[in-house]
Amino acid sequence: MTDLSNEDIDRIAAAIAPKLIQHVRAGHHDFWIDPEKHYRDHIEVGRLSDALDVDTVAGLKELGRLHMSAKSNAFKIILMLLLLISAIGALIYGIFTHKPTP
Repeated sequence: MTDLSNEDIDRIAAAIAPKLIQHVRAGHHDFWIDPEKHYRDHIEVGRLSDALDVDTVAGLKELGRLHMSAKSNAFKIILMLLLLISAIGALIYGIFTHKPTP
């Protein structure tokens, strides 16, 4: 068995990588990330992590949780109001359509 040098390994990897990528793309799968786009996304995330400190990120997460909670609560309030209006409507309908006979 011969030992491969780092240069040999790099040459082999450079020769095989395009064929591997082509083979993976040709296969049937639902999820594929373009390597260049994936790399650029990591660069953007790195820039964001430089711009946002830990406290800011924690604040944004809390703001997101409050927003989701408010949306859920608003939906529940609207639903309860609709039910209340329906009940009052049914009560008024019952009062005026079913008058007691003397």
